[in-house]
Amino acid sequence: MKKVAVNSSDKALAKEKALKLLAKRPRSEKEIKQKLRQKGFTEKIIWEVISDLKKVDLINDEKFAESWASTRLSSKPMGKLLLKQELFRKGIKKEIIEDLIERSFEEDKEIELAKKLLEKKRKFLRNLEDVKTKKRLMNFLLRRGFSYHIVNAVMRLEEQL
Repeated sequence: MKKVAVNSSDKALAKEKALKLLAKRPRSEKEIKQKLRQKGFTEKIIWEVISDLKKVDLINDEKFAESWASTRLSSKPMGKLLLKQELFRKGIKKEIIEDLIERSFEEDKEIELAKKLLEKKRKFLRNLEDVKTKKRLMNFLLRRGFSYHIVNAVMRLEEQL
């Protein structure tokens, strides 16, 4: 990893790299910092670039979290737990995550998401009365970040059909 000396051209280069990253897709502050560190920029330059980009609202973890959650929930339905985990790995603060989860998930909505996933998965499994199949379906939903409470509710609804 090449270390870069501190000067204005280095800051401009770091800012250019950050802007290229943001042009591809929205990113969290943590992601930008990591990428700039990998490129060998000093912490001082990284801090200055992040600060400049925050001032013009190109880096905004709240907006990023909302965008990420919206995209992920529509493309790959998941429960609260998995979404929290993904956002945490992206460097989003716990308070932002909790607020977003509270606004995005109502119990009914989470149950509907789980039911949709279960319907898709059921197509690939035979003999739905089998205890082993039910266990596989439950484990699938748990891996997708749904709480045990939600998984039980969905499985009870399935049994009623």
